[in-house]
Amino acid sequence: DQVKSSNTFSSRKQRWLKSSGFWWDETAIALGAVFPGQGDDASPRVGVRALRDLAVGEIVARMPTARCFTRLDCTHSETVAKIRASIGDEKEWLAELGAALLLERLNSDEDSRCGGNKNQRSALAGYIASLPQREEGVVASWPDCQKAFLVGTDVDRALRDERSAARTEWDRHVYPQIWQFTDANGDPPSFASYLDARSVVSSRAFSVTTETGPGLVPIADLFNHKTGGHHVTMRLVDEVVTRSGDETETDEIKNSSFLRKNSKTLVAEITAAVASGDEIFNTYGGLGNAILLNSFGFCQACNPEDTVTFSVPDLRAAAALCQVPGSLIKKRIEECIALHAFTETEMFALKNNQPPPDGLLLALWAVTASEEGFFRVKEYVEAENSKDISQTRVDFENSRETDSAKTWRSAAEVFLNPQAGPALSVFAAILKRRLGMYARPPIGGGGEETASWISSLKTLVDSERAIIETHLAQTIGALRNLEGDAVTKRRKTQSRSPPTTKQDAFALFD
Repeated sequence: DQVKSSNTFSSRKQRWLKSSGFWWDETAIALGAVFPGQGDDASPRVGVRALRDLAVGEIVARMPTARCFTRLDCTHSETVAKIRASIGDEKEWLAELGAALLLERLNSDEDSRCGGNKNQRSALAGYIASLPQREEGVVASWPDCQKAFLVGTDVDRALRDERSAARTEWDRHVYPQIWQFTDANGDPPSFASYLDARSVVSSRAFSVTTETGPGLVPIADLFNHKTGGHHVTMRLVDEVVTRSGDETETDEIKNSSFLRKNSKTLVAEITAAVASGDEIFNTYGGLGNAILLNSFGFCQACNPEDTVTFSVPDLRAAAALCQVPGSLIKKRIEECIALHAFTETEMFALKNNQPPPDGLLLALWAVTASEEGFFRVKEYVEAENSKDISQTRVDFENSRETDSAKTWRSAAEVFLNPQAGPALSVFAAILKRRLGMYARPPIGGGGEETASWISSLKTLVDSERAIIETHLAQTIGALRNLEGDAVTKRRKTQSRSPPTTKQDAFALFD
């Protein structure tokens, strides 16, 4: 379960929420309730507790979207808009919102001098002040001595990509737009402060509206996540909260322009019954532990969405270990990429109780197939692709399972068994190589903070190893079956006269 970096929910925070138009059913839920740690993780977590039995359909909170922190509803929305234009990709919202939070934290006098919206700043100040400086649990906040134990995991790979992406965002798009801003000491914002703000945004952002995109939503960010078995969902409705229940809304907030331009409200609706005293969980989506730990700072035991990913370079290395010539590996992979079977940056995801993805099976077959077998399948794919000239590279990159990949798979199944011996041997080498990369998690000790990250690390490594070991056992079993079949065939062949017909080029894959 998620551990948030906050103390118990203070009366000051409650007053700010009420004065800003937020509402929650105080007979139904307790915000900021503290729950004890579980398992190896002794650290408590802060969440939302049911004060009575809750039924499906109940609305337990209302959150005006105009009071949420988004790229449009922030002190420096004009500067954030420039960053957005510089990036040129609406999907890269994390950089925009991270920069917005960084600017929100700067000295108020400098904000005013640089043209910040005073109404926005005043309305959001209470919420911004309640946020942690950084999300301690997310891996980006771990010291290097702790990150070293992530070697071999999907988080290790993602973390390198994430920090590289953040550095690129900062150097190319964020800093050029905010260098003139200074903090209370007169210093310009730093990359480290950007990473801090980015970690908070990454951990807490929700989709607000189609216009504003993701944002920080008070109350909603107090519900902890659970993959499977969650109790509440955030739903957008066409209504506006103009006054809090205790009539304490300030004139400055009521008259601010950002309230009038946005007339929607997020509601927290119960979707599964909750017993009195239990924690109420939300869901951030079907996320595996690698994403949960990297973006939110926690892991979930027995997570049904856990995956382990493998890359094209992993395939290249394993094929070389299996004595496949490097020139052949290079040639076959390039040809598959040219015909859109997969991309050079493809990540093949393995899950428990599911077969390997088509793209991985095709890649394994491609680097082990005979020349004639590969030529026949390639010829078939080229003919099929020529029938549908509408498929573009962009179409492929936006699809997890493309028509072209399906065509390759169909062709391979027509001509030969794509999981034949050589391909299985390469797959086994990929799995064994990955198992050898993991570091042994450290022994616990040192207090709640130490126990928390060790517990998350152990959950992540155990879940990834379990997936790999399951697929490895199945692969070794399939190889043994093939060996047994080969022995049986040899015995039958020895008892008959040699065949007079030409040897089938695909006999290796029978």
